[in-house]
This record gives sequence, C-alpha cells and structure tokens, in this order.
Amino acid sequence: MIDKAALAEAARNTDAYVEEYGIEQWMRSRDLDPGAVSYVINQRALRAAMIIDGQDPSLLSRTEKTDIQLSERARELMPMLQAVVLDGIAIGMTVKGNEYGKGKKIG
Repeated sequence: MIDKAALAEAARNTDAYVEEYGIEQWMRSRDLDPGAVSYVINQRALRAAMIIDGQDPSLLSRTEKTDIQLSERARELMPMLQAVVLDGIAIGMTVKGNEYGKGKKIG
C-alpha cells in the first residue's frame, strides 16, 4: 500500500527535481508525451472549473465537442487548477517510478 509517507516523499522529490531541472526535463525523464500531459491537465482543470461554476461535467457529450462557458472567476482559476493537476500527475509518476506499492510496506 502506498501510504502518506511515500506520497509525501514523492512530492518532495518531485518538487526538488522540477525546481532544479524544470518540468520539461522531468517529463522527458519519465518518458511522458508533453502534448498528452497538457491535454489531460487542461481537461481535468476544465472539469474542476465547471464544478466550481456549478456545472455538471457528466452531462457533456462523450462523442461531440461541446462549447463550455466558464465564469470569469473560473477562467481566472484555470492556471492554478492546471498546476494542481500537474502536481498530482507528477507525484503519482514519482511514486510509480520509486516502485512503491509493489507488495512491500513503505513507511
């Protein structure tokens, strides 16, 4: 099981790496497609912004593009929401890269 200590350690390690080398180098070190990461970051942040605005993203079409209208406040929050999503991806990838959760108790 990946516990709080393992996640906290992954967060610290990711922060240190990104501060020293930058997010682009971190993505290359994890063999991540920057375009794919950007897509997921934007989609997840948009979903959160819609919820903040009181909209239900589950009502959107799964097969057709839908024009989303966000309030000014939700649009202002998008960069912060994108950063939070990226941070979550980075922590998850770092934990995975550290081989946590492979049947060995950590912490």
